[in-house]
Amino acid sequence: MALKMPNQIHRIFYQYSGLNGNFYFLVNYKGEAEFRHTYIDINRTPPQRDIDTIRPVMFEIENEIEKQCGLVGFSAQVIEECMGVECD
Repeated sequence: MALKMPNQIHRIFYQYSGLNGNFYFLVNYKGEAEFRHTYIDINRTPPQRDIDTIRPVMFEIENEIEKQCGLVGFSAQVIEECMGVECD
């Protein structure tokens, strides 16, 4: 059995209106990438008002990456999971 390169995680921390978010991508040994944003509160569901505030910023970040890097359809590749809150 051959050893494979471990997953690489690249994380970008950002702040907006007092909220802390993360945009990160994980690259596996095959070179496949997974893109995610995270905004969490430890041991509790974040208030809906926080989600409503930071989500537009998440979309702006995705759109800028798509535009500046020439990655057509990039924002559609970002994984979205919302637990305990509404994400329209």
